[in-house]
Amino acid sequence: MGLFRSEEPLFADALRTRRKAATKVIQRVAASEAVLAIAVDDRTHDTTVVVTDSRVLVMRRGGRELEKAYALGELPGAYAEGAFLVLDRIGVRVHAGDHPTATALTKLVNRLVLRHRPRAIPTLDPWFYIDLLRRGGVPDTPVNRARLAERTAFAIGTQAGVFTAQLHDPAAFSVFARRFAEAPIPDEMIDWLWAWHPLCHQGLTKQLAKWHDDLLQPGSILTGTPDGEIPPWHDRPTTEAWRQAFARNR
Repeated sequence: MGLFRSEEPLFADALRTRRKAATKVIQRVAASEAVLAIAVDDRTHDTTVVVTDSRVLVMRRGGRELEKAYALGELPGAYAEGAFLVLDRIGVRVHAGDHPTATALTKLVNRLVLRHRPRAIPTLDPWFYIDLLRRGGVPDTPVNRARLAERTAFAIGTQAGVFTAQLHDPAAFSVFARRFAEAPIPDEMIDWLWAWHPLCHQGLTKQLAKWHDDLLQPGSILTGTPDGEIPPWHDRPTTEAWRQAFARNR
């Protein structure tokens, strides 16, 4: 069961509790914080998730015992699995009663996580490209930087197709593809994905690190450049490859 304060007007009528004892403990634990939502497992009445303006508290015995508190910026994120609210990678599942309630709780948690976790990936332009060109033994020229950025954008776009498919958000993929079809600027693409969903943060960070390392491997488009100039695309890349990545991962 999800419980919300009036800051979430859609759920204002649901501000009630079945457990007065749990409410007292929650008020004591989060005395200095605004409690935005409380989700008590609708089946076991054991696991309780309390969402405040700065933390997520995981409690047991219907809210009588605090198991662990997570700062919002440190929480990976949440997703809805049927009627369950799932806090990713920390093993917490709460039956919220129905899918719409689980989805609403998920959106609230993810919105708060995004608010508390600014982009952690350093800006790529220009030092990401300068470093790669230097380490790859390729001249740092405007042409090489532009071609490296173009290929990086293509890689990010393909990964965006994977992320949006895995998180079941075709609408987000459509917006992304339209937004960057004609002007695929890597840093802007990273900003968009970071602001879209917290569950892509870790994957995006790892993917960029892998892309960096792969480019420095022998025979890559960077290290295998025969004449000191990164080759252009034979055909200008389109969003079709991004769409294929989305389709493969649905």
